[in-house]
Amino acid sequence: MNHIIGFYHSGVNPLYLIGGIVKSRYQATHNELTNLEMVKGMELVEKIKELLLNSESFQRSANRLSYVNRKHAYTIISVFYDHFMAKDWMKYNDGISFTRSLNEFYITASEHKHSIPSVAKKKISKIIRLQLFQNLQTLEGIAKILCHLKKTKSHNQIIQTALNDLMKHYKEFKEDFESFIEHLNQHKKSFVLEEKFFEPLRPAKVA
Repeated sequence: MNHIIGFYHSGVNPLYLIGGIVKSRYQATHNELTNLEMVKGMELVEKIKELLLNSESFQRSANRLSYVNRKHAYTIISVFYDHFMAKDWMKYNDGISFTRSLNEFYITASEHKHSIPSVAKKKISKIIRLQLFQNLQTLEGIAKILCHLKKTKSHNQIIQTALNDLMKHYKEFKEDFESFIEHLNQHKKSFVLEEKFFEPLRPAKVA
């Protein structure tokens, strides 16, 4: 997951968000995408995942989950953190509404539909049709996202206990999220230096 956090960290670039969705739904290689900003979106979501899993914020949040949900900690906490980002979007994005930013994503996804792998295209269509990102701002929306992410025999129990955990420790999860965003922002320079996420990528020279 981490799509909304990645969207924020990319400077609200819809092509990065599309690339992150492609990466999570369809294990494409860089050679399978023709749009270089989508490729950078794929790389960014992986970098954020690595940073999250190794952060103290994640460890604290994981320990707040019910024992039954800890093996799904990354998925659940990613959704929680995306919820907080979506809910406080204007705070982190100079007063621009979440709805306006998502509209840019919807338009861009339509304009670039021919360069998106078919499996990922179906995922994006579902996200738009069911307003899954828009609904992340609510507890009901969190349940819908988890329902689509986790298709296991016990997924109803996972969803309910995850929501119970969130409601029980809402303030603490939000504090963990805010701590992680500070941590993420501190690494923005290293993202540029090590991965060149925020510099234009150039096609490899043909020998």
